Amino acid sequence: MGLLVFALSFLPGLFYMWIVYRQDKYDPEPHGWVAFIFFMGMLSTFPAVLVEQLVDSFIYPYSQGIARADPTSILLGAYLIVGPVEEMFKFWAVLVVAANSHVFDEPVDGLVYAGAAALGFASLENALYCVQLGSGVYLPRAIMAVPAHLLFAGMWGWGLAFWRFRQRNVLGFLVFVLMFVGSAIAHGTYDAMLFSRNPVLLVLVAVLLTLLLLANIGFFWHFKKVSPYRWSLLPDSIRIARKQAVKMRHKRGLSIGWIAGGTAIYVAIVLVSLIILGAMLVMHMGTGVLSDLDEGRVSLLVLAFYALVLFVFIGVSFFLAGIVIGRLSKGRTILEPAISAILALSLMTILIPRGVGTWAFVLLVFSAPLIFGVGCLGGWIGELWQTAAERRAAA
Repeated sequence: MGLLVFALSFLPGLFYMWIVYRQDKYDPEPHGWVAFIFFMGMLSTFPAVLVEQLVDSFIYPYSQGIARADPTSILLGAYLIVGPVEEMFKFWAVLVVAANSHVFDEPVDGLVYAGAAALGFASLENALYCVQLGSGVYLPRAIMAVPAHLLFAGMWGWGLAFWRFRQRNVLGFLVFVLMFVGSAIAHGTYDAMLFSRNPVLLVLVAVLLTLLLLANIGFFWHFKKVSPYRWSLLPDSIRIARKQAVKMRHKRGLSIGWIAGGTAIYVAIVLVSLIILGAMLVMHMGTGVLSDLDEGRVSLLVLAFYALVLFVFIGVSFFLAGIVIGRLSKGRTILEPAISAILALSLMTILIPRGVGTWAFVLLVFSAPLIFGVGCLGGWIGELWQTAAERRAAA
């Protein structure tokens, strides 16, 4: 179950990322940059944890005090270590895009990329917590911890964009520093309330997050209002052209429905393949074939033959399903079949060992990269097919 919990732990972060991305309506950011900063946010988790552990081991053992609910350790750990360190590394993940003016070209981009870094950080942190503590913490963290990281980062994301686009001077820098310190304090306050395990303070966590949510809504409203690409500020002809461009960009974006549907298609393919293979094995070797496989009483030659049959069947099916998903899904992006294939293979690594045996699990793990590759190839061909059909329709 660990792998399944790990995979599902990323869903809240991706859902909130989708909400944030949809707010950038005048000049949406390239999907690749947003995904890259999300990934950089995930990577920033490791140095943040390393710094926290080094401080805990060699400077001040705050984790032991937090475990004892010691007020001093809680305050020092939350306000001077956890809050500032985690916000600092999330901010560093955004620096790579902040230096690219051709991408970071309007104020709301500061909120989008800060959100991507924060949600990448929160998603990996969430996955590690859920695997370590069990699926019982999944829902509370999905509702509170993951969006909390987004709301903290929204403060310095607004400050960064204010400095870059509104006041490119000492005042703008001071505003950014103030907002960054504010985000670290808000983060520390959130953690201190949770570390205290005081019921009254736990209730106040909801109040804190509500205030931060209202503030972030205001941040987005402000920056959308002052966007240089705002349609109401443009001449009619340019405004119409830009609306069409944004509509096409959203059309080419990810389809959550096709990702879910594609995952279901791929999972169904694997299950049907296993049923067919199981029927072949039973007809060939009798009803005790599964116990023979687990106990190693089947020759390697027979295992290799059926493994090849299974791999070819699943590979061809994934290829054909990728074509269908790529052709029918709206937007010319190969990401829908690719993400669907990853989710399906991740789910099957959990489901297969229970119903069939460890031999099928090992087979799927070793063949997964090739199966994923042919699924993506099918998706690419399906996208080319879709493009050709659109061109014929336009002609």
